[in-house]
Amino acid sequence: MTQKSIALLTDTGFIAVTGPEAGVFLQSQLSADIDALDVETTVLTGWHDPRGRALACPRVIARPNGYWLALPREMVEPTLTGLQRFVFRTRVQLEDATSRVAAAAVIDKKGHRFAVYALLPGLAERVAAHQAAGDPVITPDEWALLDIRAGLPQVYTQTRGEFTGQMLNLDRTDGISFSKGCYPGQEIIARTHHRGRAKRRMQHYASTAAPPEPGTALTDRSGRAAGKVVRSAPTDNGSESLIVASVDNPPTLYDADGTEYHPITS
Repeated sequence: MTQKSIALLTDTGFIAVTGPEAGVFLQSQLSADIDALDVETTVLTGWHDPRGRALACPRVIARPNGYWLALPREMVEPTLTGLQRFVFRTRVQLEDATSRVAAAAVIDKKGHRFAVYALLPGLAERVAAHQAAGDPVITPDEWALLDIRAGLPQVYTQTRGEFTGQMLNLDRTDGISFSKGCYPGQEIIARTHHRGRAKRRMQHYASTAAPPEPGTALTDRSGRAAGKVVRSAPTDNGSESLIVASVDNPPTLYDADGTEYHPITS
């Protein structure tokens, strides 16, 4: 790649977490070690229910005056409402910051990709200036495909409470800390960890069909339930997906219409 690709990720929403105990609050709610973040560093983590099932999969961005949680726009309201139930006497403020914060997707001239998180309208103006200069645009679908190929999970309204942290491989990407204090679902997540092995995990699949919806149930050749879609994005030849399926010999999977999904092995 010889040019820079850049675009606003318009499908991303934000929750601002501020106040003198913002870090304490997030440390008690999310599965990653929030205390380990430096300003402007990020981690993709999980907010779980008592069963260890992910209710949201936010990217936490540490800021000088608090934190931003980046997640799909459709997940901002239920996540914000849910987190507010746990504030109690903690000195923390939570608010929907989608109208004043944005994310920009960037692929630089060396092919490195990263996201920039900043306040509006400044970020939008910077992106517009790059595009006016002729830098190519990367679409949200193209960025989602790169996330899928990087093995990055996400939770949507259709899959809220469906997958454990280990099913989403959060334990392999610093999204789960096994040395921090308590948080919702910790007991179940820790128990799975100490057993040494999760039987089902998120894996990379491809299909010649259009992208399936998150939460789509898939079967094996015999018709037995064998997989569930985490996220998907279109490709030139169909789609690629992250699907929770058996770790042992991931099978070819089928949806209700008989569409085949084949595991991609590295």
